[in-house]
Amino acid sequence: MSTSTSGSNPAAPTPVGTATPQQWPLDVLQTHLGSPDATVRARALAMVVLPGAPIDDCQQALARAAELSAGDDTVLPIVAVALGGITPKSLAREALVALTRLAGPTHSLPVRGFAAHSMFRLGVLPPEASAPVVELLLCEEERWRKVALLCITPFARPYAGAIIGAIAGVVVDRWTVEALQALALSTDGEAAAARTVESFIMARLNERSSVSVLIASYVALTAIGRGDGAIRALVTVATTAGNGADRLAALGALCQLGPRAVAAADGLGQALAATQDPESEEALCRALVQIKAPPDAVRFQHSAARIANGPDRSAAAHCMLLCLHPSSSSSAAAIIASKFETATDALRPVLASTFKVLSGRELPSVHAPSANA
Repeated sequence: MSTSTSGSNPAAPTPVGTATPQQWPLDVLQTHLGSPDATVRARALAMVVLPGAPIDDCQQALARAAELSAGDDTVLPIVAVALGGITPKSLAREALVALTRLAGPTHSLPVRGFAAHSMFRLGVLPPEASAPVVELLLCEEERWRKVALLCITPFARPYAGAIIGAIAGVVVDRWTVEALQALALSTDGEAAAARTVESFIMARLNERSSVSVLIASYVALTAIGRGDGAIRALVTVATTAGNGADRLAALGALCQLGPRAVAAADGLGQALAATQDPESEEALCRALVQIKAPPDAVRFQHSAARIANGPDRSAAAHCMLLCLHPSSSSSAAAIIASKFETATDALRPVLASTFKVLSGRELPSVHAPSANA
C-alpha cells in the first residue's frame, strides 16, 4: 500500500477490502493530528483512539490538536479521551498541560468531564486542575459529578482546601452527594479534620435544607465517624418521609454506608414488618442486607409469611433477606418448598436458590413444570 506525501499534509492510507480500519503509519498520524483542516484532524483523532495506536508517540501532536481544536466541542472530547489512553509512566508534560487545560471552566461539561476521566485513568491531578475538577462535583449532571469524584478520590486529602472552599462557595441547596463524599474523604481518618468537617456541615445546615442535601450530609457525617445522630435521621427519612422518592433515597444512602449503618437495623426491620408495599419491601430488604443487619433485627416469621402469601416482588425481596442469616431462617425452607409448587416461572429460580442456601439441598421438584405455567 502506498501513501502520498506531497506537500505538508500527506494523504492518509485508505483501507481496502476490510471492515476494520488499518492503522496509519506514525508519521502520517502525527502530521494529520496537527493539520489545520478540522476534518483531517478529526479523522486522525478517530485513528489514534483505536486499539494498538502508537499513542505514546503522539503526545506532542495531541497537544497541538487540542490547541487547533479550541472551541470545537465535537472534537475536544475525543482529544481528552485520547490523552487518557497514554501509558501513565510515559505521560509527557505537554500532554498533561493539554489535559489540564481541557478540564478548565471555559470548556463544556462533556469536555471537562472526559478530561477528568482521563486524569483518573492516568492517576494524576495537577494542582492547576484541582479547582476545576472539584467544581465538577457541584455541576448539574450526575455522570460528570461521579467522574470528578473518581478523579479526586486519591487526592482528596492534599486538595481538602479546594474541596471545602468550593462547597462553602455555593448555597446549601447546591450541595451534592459527590461533593460531600469528597469532603469526607479529605479528612483521611484524622480526628481533627473530621471535627472541622462536622462543624462546617452542621453550621450550614438548617431546617429549610432540602431532603437530598440532608441525606448527603448525613452520609458524609457517618463516613467520617461523626454520624451517630445522622443514622437515626436517615432512618426517620427512610421510614416516615411523605415523598416516596425521599424514602428510597435515604434507603439508598444507608445501602451505600453498608455495615457502618448497622445501627439502622432495628428501625428498618420495624418498618419492613409494617408495610406490604412491594417497592418499599424490596428497598428495605436490600438495605437490611447491605448494612448486614443482625439476626435479632430480622423478622424471620414475617418474611416467611410474605414469601408464602405476598406478590412475586415481595417474595423475592424477603428471600434475599432470609439468605443473610441462613442458620437462623432455616425453618422457612419448608414454606419455600411449598410455595415453589404453585409459584410462577419468574419466581421459581429465586425460591430454588433460597431453599438451597437455607437447607443445603436442592428442591426435589426443581425441574418440575410450574402449576401456573
